[in-house]
Amino acid sequence: MKIQFVYIFLILTNIFVNSYTNLFAQDNIFSIKGNTGVHGGGFYTDIQAGGFFISSESSFLSFPTSITSICAGIETNYLFKNDFRIVPKISFEQTFEGLFMAGLQARFYPAQDMDFKNASVQVCPQVGISFFGAGTFSLGYNIGLSNVDMVPKLGFQVNIGVNLPLLMR
Repeated sequence: MKIQFVYIFLILTNIFVNSYTNLFAQDNIFSIKGNTGVHGGGFYTDIQAGGFFISSESSFLSFPTSITSICAGIETNYLFKNDFRIVPKISFEQTFEGLFMAGLQARFYPAQDMDFKNASVQVCPQVGISFFGAGTFSLGYNIGLSNVDMVPKLGFQVNIGVNLPLLMR
């Protein structure tokens, strides 16, 4: 069992290293993205998959300076009131000069006991720092667009994200 875990770890590490060494030579990349953070109702983690579109590179080590990403995935929320929810979400992020990012997340947030009939559509505009597409640190504010009285108020959100590019050949 330990040997299988080591093999899986080595394969994933090899994919990660090879992906980043070839990342900056490509224009379009399929990526897996993971985020974690806190908001007014508790904390969350998510995993998403989507496209990263690089439109320009700097002359400094060929780092990408303009990256647009569109991803979809699943978010798990652990609320302070001993409540757990699984939430579908989509996100859009734009990186400027390789260091600044602006984004928008949208969630279909269920009411208590995973009641999707009374779910709330939540959007979260955010701004933050990007690390040349490898990860982000951002601050946003969740805004309920429907059924806001059926779900807890989420308010401000702090987010840390990591991107794992997968090569497309």
